[in-house]
Amino acid sequence: MELYTPIIEAMLLLVLLISAALMLRAAGALTEEHADVFSRVITLLVLPALVFNHLSAHPISADMLQAPTMLFISGLILMVLAWSVGTRVLHLGRLQLGALILCTGFGAATLVGIPLVEIAHPELDLQESILIGVLGVELPLFILGPLIASYYGRREGFSLGAGALLILRSPIVLAAIAGILWGQFGLPRDGNLALGTLFLTLDHLEAALLPLVGLAIGLMIRPIAVHNLLPLFAFVAAVQLVLQPVLLAIGSWLWSLPASIIATLILQGAAPVTALSAIFVRQYGCDGALAASLILFTTLLSLITIPLMVIAFG
Repeated sequence: MELYTPIIEAMLLLVLLISAALMLRAAGALTEEHADVFSRVITLLVLPALVFNHLSAHPISADMLQAPTMLFISGLILMVLAWSVGTRVLHLGRLQLGALILCTGFGAATLVGIPLVEIAHPELDLQESILIGVLGVELPLFILGPLIASYYGRREGFSLGAGALLILRSPIVLAAIAGILWGQFGLPRDGNLALGTLFLTLDHLEAALLPLVGLAIGLMIRPIAVHNLLPLFAFVAAVQLVLQPVLLAIGSWLWSLPASIIATLILQGAAPVTALSAIFVRQYGCDGALAASLILFTTLLSLITIPLMVIAFG
């Protein structure tokens, strides 16, 4: 039970935050429109702080990129699969299709996967596990999320050039570039009042991510006809909670990764849909209510599937 306690606590905390937002909305203290405010705070301030804080911690060597690459490739495979099923089988509209692709391709590798890795494999350098999640899921999501969501969302006159410009201007991408350069040149993170204050502020901003995301998702949730979307819910749960860890297990064994890294990848790959997907879905006009419902559904279901994945792959 000790193995599963951190993951259960992290997911239940997210559920409680979503419930709190629903109660505040019912009381009239917050409205659905406030989700846009939370989304902007997250994408313009909190996420850039998180990315810079972790990527600036140390230089990135070539051997540290294998596991994140594996996680990223599996996410791409799932997104292609989601596009194919969404267009040819489920016949979704553009807004729902954008939400489906983002929710299928990106799991909560850091938010949910890291606490479990920390308990299951205390011998590992947690910073390396964080790097796997950041480079394998979060950074690709921060780059591809706005591009995919704006393409399928309510944006007229979308072009690849406009999308590329949108990415280059993103505070998250700028923070990633600055963080990588900071780490590669080995610049200090402490030693004087200015640096100490800077990174202390980044730590506190990062701590605000989960509460802000939980509240934003709660404000996005609206009643939807679940019975009409059961095939979609089943598809996302199957590929995100089962197929992804299976793909990672097979691929990492073929790539001959160390056993501890394989276990880390499987634990992070078995995580539910990342709550950050809903932020981009909402920000760029796709179906935010669908994304929020998929996050809540897979989060609850993963309480069962993650232990099963751990048992299946040792």
